[in-house]
Amino acid sequence: MTNDPNVTALLEEMGRLRVRDSEAVRAQEATPPRRVLGMYIGQELYGIGIDHITEIGKLPPVTFVPGAPTFILGVTSLRGQIVPIVNMRLILGLAPETADGLRGSGGAPRLPPKPRIVVVHQNDVLAGLLVDSVTEVYDILVPLETPFGTPIRGYQIKEGWVQVSGHMLILLHVPTLFARLAET
Repeated sequence: MTNDPNVTALLEEMGRLRVRDSEAVRAQEATPPRRVLGMYIGQELYGIGIDHITEIGKLPPVTFVPGAPTFILGVTSLRGQIVPIVNMRLILGLAPETADGLRGSGGAPRLPPKPRIVVVHQNDVLAGLLVDSVTEVYDILVPLETPFGTPIRGYQIKEGWVQVSGHMLILLHVPTLFARLAET
């Protein structure tokens, strides 16, 4: 070999890059694959692990519940079980759509053009999440990036984020979401 310091520095850098790349490969292999349902809430792509999803459907008739928190649209009956319907825009602190088309303008709340209900469960408890639309199931094979933003009322509902198909998908943490719902 040569005693040229530039060559030595280059070889050392190549060695560091090889180690870093092999560590990244091991990290990917150590990350268990996750299947996540993608859904739009506002302009953002969110996801929920399919292991928490019971069903997906159109918005059924909802019965208003006096005194319920503002993010609860009401309740509906799914196969004989009463399920609360949760407006995810309000849970996530997003401006609601309004009847005059201006977001957060104080007009009457309105539903998105093709709303969907994603029924999720935590243990034996069900909740229907009102979302703007559902996209597809994504296979997440890489570790999640740390969530950004402040926790919502002390709860970090966002588990993390990852790039999928050129979009940022924010993964929601269902147990924390249920803890937030139970608080009220």
